[in-house]
Amino acid sequence: MPNDARALARHLAHYGITPCASAAHWQARWRAVDPALRAALDATRQPGATRAPTTAEQLRFYAAMAEPQVAGVMYSRQASTLHAIGSAVAALVAGRPLLLDLGCNIGHLTTWYAACGAVRTVTGIDFVPQCIASARALALPAGAAAKFVAGDITQALPAGSFDAITDTHTISTLPDAAATLALVRSALHPAGILVTVLAHATAASTAHFAHALAAAGLHVHKLEFVYGTDLGQTAAHPLLLAAIAQPATRVDIAGGFAAARLPGA
Repeated sequence: MPNDARALARHLAHYGITPCASAAHWQARWRAVDPALRAALDATRQPGATRAPTTAEQLRFYAAMAEPQVAGVMYSRQASTLHAIGSAVAALVAGRPLLLDLGCNIGHLTTWYAACGAVRTVTGIDFVPQCIASARALALPAGAAAKFVAGDITQALPAGSFDAITDTHTISTLPDAAATLALVRSALHPAGILVTVLAHATAASTAHFAHALAAAGLHVHKLEFVYGTDLGQTAAHPLLLAAIAQPATRVDIAGGFAAARLPGA
């Protein structure tokens, strides 16, 4: 299966992830979900801006999200963004045999990297057992040979030396990413790369994350922006490619945000 737009759209649709043109369109789809499943997710409603959710609260939320019918509709809110991320990341990791995908959730992007032939062997890791169960169940029908393991990426990563490690909206959301980045550095082959897509990032937060990468011995070689139009709104997500090798040139993060005319530049 080639890494092209139509193939990726079909792949995401297998997971129930399809674009919604508007918030009303998405709400109609959400109302069609089994009421018991909707109620189960509503019961795990995460804390507001007053405090960060506890680990137990996060586990309950993502366990409810792991039900394929729920996950498909929920992730359809960002179907265009996921499509853009899947395409961009697959192109960057192409030809690297062993890949580890952090925070894999139900495996919708993890399996794409295997199905499109970008890499030979893919392992996905997530701290929610229900996500791993759904990922395993959905992988084979998706036509992808991928391995999934349950684990806390702040504590340990699967054994082995990986040619590429990928991360979509996971490491950048951790309260303290240092421990995970140190584990990533240890798990990477000396010539390997980390491809990480940041969530809700500004130029300042992206620069801060780049410093955290460097402190862990992972040096940014590339900044690009992944664009998605979801529910009628277009958003850009910064993607950083980092490696153990020192960069030949300085990556201008502030300039990149300014050139892309993004808020927070």
